[in-house]
Amino acid sequence: MPLPASYATEAEKVDALWVTVTSAIEKLNCLWSEVALLRSQVDKFNSSQSAVSSLRLQFRDLEEGLLEALVNVECRLDVLHRSQTSSDPHRSQTTSDLGPETTDTCLDCMD
Repeated sequence: MPLPASYATEAEKVDALWVTVTSAIEKLNCLWSEVALLRSQVDKFNSSQSAVSSLRLQFRDLEEGLLEALVNVECRLDVLHRSQTSSDPHRSQTTSDLGPETTDTCLDCMD
């Protein structure tokens, strides 16, 4: 806010300058509170991004675990089916037969 050119006294100039400075300080205080609010919103946004990133990682881990479990179930079903249709008299028909052989079969399934 520029000062008018014609003031009667130096005191009027100082008073006008004081009003200008006071007004500027009030505006700066308003801006400062806006900056604080903006900083808070940016922090929340960053926190949200971190949460989303964390959720993405958790989802990826869940997806990988689910895929691994599905492959494992599929392999176990395959072994169970082969053990039930096998004509080998030495092969046991129990579910305990699904142990180590299942792991080998699962590795074969993944290739």
